[in-house]
Amino acid sequence: MTTTPATGQSFFGLDTRVLSDRLWQFRRSVSKRVLLIEFGDSSLTIAEARYTGIDIEYKHFNRILLPANAIERGVPSDPEKMASLIQSICIEEHIYAHRAAVVLPPEIAFSQLIDIPAELTIAQAWDYVNDPSSGLQIPIPLQQTDYDIVPVDPPLALSKGHKFKPYLLNSVPKKLVDQLLDTLQKADLELQVLDLGFTSQLRLIADQIFALQTAEYCLMLELLAQCTHLTVVTASGPVAVQRMSAIREFPEPDLTKDRTDGDAVIIDYGSAEAITLADEKYLRISELDLRVLVKEVREYTKVFAAKAPNYCCTKIYLSGVNSAHPTLAELLGSALDIPVEIIRPLGASGVGNVSF
Repeated sequence: MTTTPATGQSFFGLDTRVLSDRLWQFRRSVSKRVLLIEFGDSSLTIAEARYTGIDIEYKHFNRILLPANAIERGVPSDPEKMASLIQSICIEEHIYAHRAAVVLPPEIAFSQLIDIPAELTIAQAWDYVNDPSSGLQIPIPLQQTDYDIVPVDPPLALSKGHKFKPYLLNSVPKKLVDQLLDTLQKADLELQVLDLGFTSQLRLIADQIFALQTAEYCLMLELLAQCTHLTVVTASGPVAVQRMSAIREFPEPDLTKDRTDGDAVIIDYGSAEAITLADEKYLRISELDLRVLVKEVREYTKVFAAKAPNYCCTKIYLSGVNSAHPTLAELLGSALDIPVEIIRPLGASGVGNVSF
């Protein structure tokens, strides 16, 4: 008994599926492109990146809404099903990337400033953190996590003088990392970079960070539907991370209101944000909607000022899906008396931002 190949899979009666699969695998093995993956609470965002020699080209930007419980603590709850979904998207979109860069949500990590003797090198600092007898007070078992430590500006360690140097500790449970690696392995992907949302966002303002003076810092506010992530950044990089209240959510656009072709609707309006703003049901954001967030930012900057009294905040950068509200930058800047700028990482024609 024989099986007749489907239409488009045969050449003069010869089954070409094996040849197509081999060609697919060959193109993936030699591809220099990178598959970008970001896991949200209820969505999967994928894009393909390629370095052109001048800049980075992004293609095949997709955001897929996921069913409830598909993502658990920032990673796929079922690696096999998620791997199958990623593979099907790659095949459908003709994405040949074999290497992957993954961004995890900030809430998956434990972030804290720790004090390490100033005379130690970075290599010695790692040994110090790993030594149970060092007396370092960390409320989680580091042995059960994958973590990184990054030195920050010495002026922030004022409470203990110059004997200690502050480091920013970021740790993620090994169980979750293993779950992610299992997903990528089943999807036949090689992990090249694993990053957290707040650190990946900072690459978008790298030039501005390098331009900061010794006693200056800026704030990054990632405005998500569930919460707002605040990151304090000095010239040496991120020095503190804080979870704050979410503002009023920016609604998803109704792409099926006029047509079934959502892409055509976006082209007509110019952007997905424009579709939402043109909807008569949309209510512009007001000072009242920002009251809680403004209060929390003010309180946190006071706490930070106690640690580094000579530092001043020069600017606030906004990203995330809720940064799409018009007049948001003006309202926040007026309330906090600090210049505010909205950054648009990727998918300028889509809603909000992703962290690639």
